[in-house]
Amino acid sequence: MIGYRTKRSMSSKEAWIFANKFSSNLLFICSIVTITIQILLFVIFGAHVAILSASALWIAMLLGTLLQTELKLKKFLADN
Repeated sequence: MIGYRTKRSMSSKEAWIFANKFSSNLLFICSIVTITIQILLFVIFGAHVAILSASALWIAMLLGTLLQTELKLKKFLADN
């Protein structure tokens, strides 16, 4: 019920599993990168810059995750 829900990911159980595994791994990596950058920005520039920069970075990474997942899912469905 909860997870990566797009028309393409919901087209089959295999697509659902693939999309959720792929996107969760990508989001985990994005989280580690965002946290690392946020800590560095906090130490160098302070809290305000760290929060604003990390928020913008997180939004960009979410959009990138969506794009990457859809591209990989499209290839996965074409191969199967």
